[in-house]
Order: sequence, then C-alpha cells, then structure tokens
Amino acid sequence: RALALTDPDDHYNKGYVHLRMAELYYNHLPLDTAFAPHYKQAIQEFEQSKHQGYLLVATADLASSYCFFSYEQAEHYFKKADSINAIVNDQLIKRGIRVSRSGLCYLQGKYEESARLAVAALEDSVHPINISEAVVMASKSLSQLHRIDSAEMYLNLIPNSPDDTPSLSDYYGAKSDFLLAKGDSSGYLYYKTLGQETAEGIIERQYLNHPHDTELACELEIAREEKAAKKRTLLTISGSVVMLLAAIIALLLYNRRRQHLRSERQHQESAAVRNRLEQSLSELQQQLQEMERQNTDENRQLTEQLKQNNAVLMAFGKLIMESQNADPEVFITDFKRQFVGTGRENAPLQMFVDMLHDNACSRLLKRRPDLTTSDVNLACLMALGFDNHNIGICLDLKDGSVRVKKSRLKKKLGIELDQDILKAT
Repeated sequence: RALALTDPDDHYNKGYVHLRMAELYYNHLPLDTAFAPHYKQAIQEFEQSKHQGYLLVATADLASSYCFFSYEQAEHYFKKADSINAIVNDQLIKRGIRVSRSGLCYLQGKYEESARLAVAALEDSVHPINISEAVVMASKSLSQLHRIDSAEMYLNLIPNSPDDTPSLSDYYGAKSDFLLAKGDSSGYLYYKTLGQETAEGIIERQYLNHPHDTELACELEIAREEKAAKKRTLLTISGSVVMLLAAIIALLLYNRRRQHLRSERQHQESAAVRNRLEQSLSELQQQLQEMERQNTDENRQLTEQLKQNNAVLMAFGKLIMESQNADPEVFITDFKRQFVGTGRENAPLQMFVDMLHDNACSRLLKRRPDLTTSDVNLACLMALGFDNHNIGICLDLKDGSVRVKKSRLKKKLGIELDQDILKAT
C-alpha cells in the first residue's frame, strides 16, 4: 500500500519502503531468499536518489543477509558497502560490516580472519551498538583457534556489553566453543540448551573439525536421532489431524444429505395430497354439471344442496389455484383456515367429506352423536388421506399427539387400528 501511495519519481521513499519490506521478509518469514529482490530494488532507488546513507545501509544489510545463503553474494555486497563507506565514512556502519564479515568468515571456517575482523570492530568506535556481537564473534573465533586465554577474556565480557544484552543462544554458543576448545565435555550441555535444530548443526561443525573425537560423534548421533524422533511425532500428529478432519467433513456431508432427502420426501407427500384433492374436485364438478342438466321437480332439493357443495368446491378450487407455486405446508395452512371449522354441523370440512364419500361424515354423526368437534375434524382429515404431519398442522398438534388421538378415536369407534376410518360409517 505504501508503494502504491509513493510518487514514482520519489526514489528515496520508494527505496525506504523496499528496505523495510526486505527486513520483513528476512526477519518474519521462513528462511529463503525472498528478501533479496527488495534489498536490490532499495539499492537501485537510493542510487537514483543519491542518498548515500541509506544506500550504504541497504547494501550492508543485503550482504549480511546473504551470509547464510551465498558466500559469494555476501562478499560481493560487502565489498560494495566498503566502497560506499569510503565516501560516507560512517563508523557505526563500518563496525556493523566488520561484525557481519566476521560471522561470514566464521561460517566459512576462516577463524583467523574472523577473529581479526571482530577485534577490529571493537576498536572502531566508542559507540555501544554491535559491541555484544563483536565480542561473541571474537570469543568464538579465538576458541576455534585454541587461543584459550584470549577467548576467555572476550567470553567474560559478553554479559557486561554496554549495548543490549546478547541473546542466550549467542552466549551459549560462545560458551560451548570455549569449553570444547579447553577439552571440557560439559560444552555439549550448552549445545542442548540451544534447541535440537541448532545443536545438531553446531555439533556437526565441531565434529568436522575434530573427526576423531568419539564423544563428539556420539553426541552428534544422539542429536540426529532426537531430531528424527521429533519429525516422526509431528508426522503422526499431522496424520491424525487429517483423518479427524476427513471424518468431520464426511459426517457433515452425511447430515446434509439426510436433511435434503427428508425435505424432498415431505414435498412429495404434500404434492400427492394436493393431486388427490384436485382430482376429487374435478370429479365433483362433473357430477354437479350432470345433475344440473337433470334439474326436475324431484331433484330441486338436491340441487340446492349441490349449490352449497359447489360453493365449497369453488372455495377449494380458488385455494388450489392460489397455492400452485406455494410450499405444501402453506397450502395445508390455508386449507385449515378456510375449511376446518369449530362447529359440529355444516362445517365446510364435513360438507367436503360428505361430497367425497357419500355423506360419510353425516352418517358418522348420526351413529355417534357423542363425538366431539375435535374427533369429527380428525375423522374427516383421515378420510381425506392427510398424513400425520399435515393433520397436525390443521389441528395444531404435534405428530406424536396425532398418532395417539387417531388410536383413541378408532378405539372409540370400535374399529381395528389398521382399518380405514370409513369402516366406522
């Protein structure tokens, strides 16, 4: 975002942003060379802005960062930093370059040069910055050269450095090198405090310098075995986590599939009820039309009854037309509102069942006048073929309550549980 806000011709600020991005990549991301392009871009921008101070900083930082990746690149940029500092003459940067080059020489096994640069860095300036790093490098390099007295002198200076207290890893590394140079095997204990990854690398480097040290060889083998055991443990844990995640995903997919199938089944059942009712409506309308053609004195009274039935049918037909694209449960709710009454006689629901099943509801009431309104409505909905779920919507009952009430009603009417309700009429 800062790069996007920077003027393309403002080379100083562009270089500064690239310098900070390079530091971010180097300090906070996995070790790789992703920092290099940003350092190089920063150097290019500072060269164009002619800001020698930050050009020197970027060049020296890039050289120090390359120490762990490419000795040749590190040496190239160290030389370039020296040439820039010949103009700038910044004593603090000069000390930092010497400390970093001392570390590079140490990694290359050039202990004499490493010690010379570290000692020279301590003599460069009275400024306290970078003193602890210079003292550490001096002690470590002199230990490798077996100059015990000088190495001990610098080792004792480490905890008392005037700048920030050096890290424990730096101190333990210098301490372990010094003890091993004296022939004291307790130096191995300090390796273990550095963490297994660091310990293995340090012990391996010491072993290369002392290939006949059997105790050192044993320590190296133990460090490698412990590292391999940690790696196996991590792989086992990772495998278990992956298996657990796979099981959770499978369970979620299974539950989602079950919900989908249940919803689809309810939709199909509701659609089947609607189709049956539509078919019954069509048949009743045909019967009504036929009887109107035979409108004689004998069937005038019947015609009046049919007109009432027709009103019910028209209301039902309108309900069907209005709910063609609606959810099945919405249709059942509308059916309840218009047809399920609270009175025992002449309710639209009872008239509708009478039309469909040859006055079945009227005959049931005549046979069993003791039935309650709730019993009559339940019997009518059962005769229409409504399932437990839809009956529950019409009568404001749960599915389990519907099953209990159906069982009690059939027992009251004296019919078997598996018999159709119409048997009672």
